[in-house]
Amino acid sequence: MDDSLGESQNYHGPTEQELHEDYLNVVDLLMINDELKRKIEVLEVDKSKLENIAKDVALLKRKYNKLK
Repeated sequence: MDDSLGESQNYHGPTEQELHEDYLNVVDLLMINDELKRKIEVLEVDKSKLENIAKDVALLKRKYNKLK
C-alpha cells in the first residue's frame, strides 16, 4: 500500500509567518490593557469593601438577635 497520498497532503501546516500574522490580528483581543487593569483593581477593592460590610451586618444581626 502506498501512503504517499495519505492525510499529510490534506493537512495545511501554517508557516511561522502566517502564525505571526494571525497573532498580530488578535493580540489586542487577548491582552488586558491598562485601563481594564485599573477597572479590575477598583472592582476588587469595592468587592472587598462590600464583603467587609456584609460581615459587619451579619455580626450586628447576631448581636441584635441576642438582645431580643
